[in-house]
Amino acid sequence: MKKSLLLFAALLLPVLIYLFLKSFGKNEFEVPVLYADTIHTSVPCYGQSYQLPYQVSDSVLRTFQWDSTSLFTVVVFENDSKDDQHERAIQINRVITEFKNEPVGIIHVLGTQTNVVSGSSDNVIQRVLMTDTSFQKIRNCVFLLNTGQDAVVIDKDRRIRGQYTLTKREDADRMIMEELNILLKRY
Repeated sequence: MKKSLLLFAALLLPVLIYLFLKSFGKNEFEVPVLYADTIHTSVPCYGQSYQLPYQVSDSVLRTFQWDSTSLFTVVVFENDSKDDQHERAIQINRVITEFKNEPVGIIHVLGTQTNVVSGSSDNVIQRVLMTDTSFQKIRNCVFLLNTGQDAVVIDKDRRIRGQYTLTKREDADRMIMEELNILLKRY
């Protein structure tokens, strides 16, 4: 009798824990807004003033012909390395494929010295050509990207939600599979 009572209790305990967590717990991840409290830039940004929480300037986004109806926009900065360009083009095409029916925009920013070897000719991508000086200033001082990073996700409120290195598969997977999917489910 005592053994069957212990067995019943041992089987009942996980069921009770599961029911408790199912009714009171939430299984959600939070993708934080970056630069809400502090801003650190990797290069000196003379003449640039920042207000917290940080939002990307509307005037900068207008020069990119930003679609403000998109919930999220992926801004990708190109460089001259042919290997990086190829990998970046693969990841951009993954974003297009994964989110073709979602309100996600893509802006591909190119410097005047950049020779793009491959990429999608899809109309989903907004391509922007900039002088190299403007390219570096926008990349480092407006979107606050570090040296190795080449992509940033902004939301409809112009806040930075993530910064990535698309030439690294793990980082691209984190952006596509984890963070953008989580953000789209929340909005």
